[in-house]
Amino acid sequence: MGGLVSLLLAARPAPASQLAVPSSGPTDGSLGGATVALPTNASTAVFSNPAQLGVLPPSFSSGVLAIRFHPTYENALGYHSTSRELPVAPNFGYVTDSFGAFRFGIGAYGSLGFMFNHRSDPAHGVPNNFFTELVSVSLAPSVSYAVSPNLHLGVSLNPTYGRLKFKTPSPVGRLDIDARGPGVFGTLGLLYQPTEKLYLGLSYKTPGHIWMFGNARIAGAGDDTKVGFNIPQRMRLGFAYHLTERLTLTAQGMWTQYSVFEESRLRFEKRPFLDSPALGDAKDRWRLSSGLQYEILPGIKFRAGFSYEPWAIKDASLVPTLADTTDYLFSLGLAFERGNWQVDLGGGLSHTETRHASRAENPVAPGRYLLDMSVFGVQVTRLFGSPPAVPTASRRTAPVRHARLPDTYATISERRADSVLGTLISRLSADRCHDLSPLQRAVPGCTFGIQVVGFIGSRPSPTLASAALSVQAGRTAPPSTPVSEAEAASDAAFDTLIERLATTKKNMTRQRCCQRRVNDGSPFTGPIKRSTMSAANGRRQTNEHQPGPTHARRPNH
Repeated sequence: MGGLVSLLLAARPAPASQLAVPSSGPTDGSLGGATVALPTNASTAVFSNPAQLGVLPPSFSSGVLAIRFHPTYENALGYHSTSRELPVAPNFGYVTDSFGAFRFGIGAYGSLGFMFNHRSDPAHGVPNNFFTELVSVSLAPSVSYAVSPNLHLGVSLNPTYGRLKFKTPSPVGRLDIDARGPGVFGTLGLLYQPTEKLYLGLSYKTPGHIWMFGNARIAGAGDDTKVGFNIPQRMRLGFAYHLTERLTLTAQGMWTQYSVFEESRLRFEKRPFLDSPALGDAKDRWRLSSGLQYEILPGIKFRAGFSYEPWAIKDASLVPTLADTTDYLFSLGLAFERGNWQVDLGGGLSHTETRHASRAENPVAPGRYLLDMSVFGVQVTRLFGSPPAVPTASRRTAPVRHARLPDTYATISERRADSVLGTLISRLSADRCHDLSPLQRAVPGCTFGIQVVGFIGSRPSPTLASAALSVQAGRTAPPSTPVSEAEAASDAAFDTLIERLATTKKNMTRQRCCQRRVNDGSPFTGPIKRSTMSAANGRRQTNEHQPGPTHARRPNH
């Protein structure tokens, strides 16, 4: 556990306007982050919408996202510096099996972060380097609840750990700060399926706060510092629509309250005159995202995405240690599925607009601000349970369709299927018997066959009815009317159809019976798993192996 925490704390999340992360890994990143209505894996679910846990199979997912982050700052005095960073952001997520209408999960991801490291250049008026690193890592114990088969709610409590390292020249000398501490926020989610092809998602991250404490050195003298850092509230809403069995379209809007950064404060115990806000002036922004997912071959998906967000920090507040630009992110990805394993590869390239801050509006750090950024990563997901035999179209494009329904809903669906199939078989059989003569329809075998054909998988043909007539006392079958070969072939095909429907109904009944005894359904494409019934069967089998003194053991059928 200590190694995992150390790895997470070493991560610097990919910036969205260099302030907040739009995606947790390569899976959702390859779709432009537009996954609030499209469940993909447990890691993405705990990050974007915890309600998705209710429709995902029991699984564990882990990945890493590497960010090529090259911000550049230059001014009129001749100073020019590019910070060349390659941080990594790991993530993981786990979702359990269902407990009635509840599903539980846990994950971890970077919720906030940025990093800048510009060199010193005394010849051009910069005696020391500019360095800023803010890392915020959040755990996400989560639970989802199935209100109905097509409506799921989710909630996460997000304990957070943050760290701020800050080095910069100042009018009173070099300023060096290192502070860390805990924080908390929460996440609410909703996933709704109004039609077979359309899914709607909504999530809300509550405002949060990180309380950081540490040491500071100002021109070599020690001091104690406190940093109260606000985590912005965020709302996502979007949809996923299955255009075809292979092609899915997603779109999402994400609103972030960046202006809350203005209330974050940096305080010094011995030098209160240095107290200042963490950010001078910021605006709330919307990030717009969209994505496409297409199944190239069974088990191989192609993804493409796009997202756009304008700058959030105004020109007057730009500094080399906290710059911000408008970004257009283009992303691509591939997913490979085999058995219980799924591997996602993703990458993206960001195009950013250059910012210019004049000395009149920004006397502290006027100049030109640029950013060159790209991302790439890998995500591995392991499903628990038996793998599907072959990929299906439903599994390829609509994971929500394979939601594990509670036993109540499953039982209702089974009864409706039995009723519809039984009615179809009976009416076809009745039509077939109607083709017989009045005397043949009086045979008990024809009526009996109509009533029980759904259970025994057979029906009386005209030949069988005629043979039954010949053995009844005092009756003789009337001479049959000659029929053509085409009519005979049509009758035979009709008989075959009825027999196949009856066999299908019988096999469905046998399969459900066996499934209640063997809990091995595939989470994506197999029958519904029922852990509670499996446990009950286990107790029932135990009782059968230990018969009481007053009754004998029943033979197995």
